This record gives sequence, C-alpha cells and structure tokens, in this order.
Amino acid sequence: MSEFKLDTVDKAKSVLLIWKKRQSLSESVTLADVIEAVRNCGNVMKALSYIQQDCAICARQFPASKVRKLRHCILRYLHLMVKLDFHFLKNDGG
Repeated sequence: MSEFKLDTVDKAKSVLLIWKKRQSLSESVTLADVIEAVRNCGNVMKALSYIQQDCAICARQFPASKVRKLRHCILRYLHLMVKLDFHFLKNDGG
C-alpha cells in the first residue's frame, strides 16, 4: 500500500479530483496511474496531460509511463507496414 501514499493533502485532493473525472479518461488509466501523475506533476492540469499521452501508432491515449511500453501497438504497426508493402509490391509489380 505504500505505492498509494501521498506526501500532502493537496496531492490527495488532486488524485480524488482526477479520479472522479475518470469517465472522460482512457479506460486504460488506473488509480496507480493517477497517483503517479500527481506525484510527478506540479498541478492537476499537468497531471491530466501526463495521463493522456497519445500513442503515435494507434492514436489511443495512455499514461506517459505506459506509452513507452506499448509493444502491442508497435507489433500492430509493423504488421500493417508489411501488409501495405506486400500490397504495393503485388499491385505494382515491385
């Protein structure tokens, strides 16, 4: 439970404020993500930005800590590129 500890009441209030608005956030955002964002950012707006990073491959939103770990998006992208390349070679004769 120590991962959920916050050092100030203001940070706890920020977590609650963001968590109450979670229906407007990506479904992949967890309470731990919100707490991490509040710990790492100076205010609610920065924390919201932190947990709503766009994946350049799938265009979905994820917390900043998860964007770097989106192996499934990279694999989907590579599969699409191979498919498009094959389609191009097949139709244009290479």
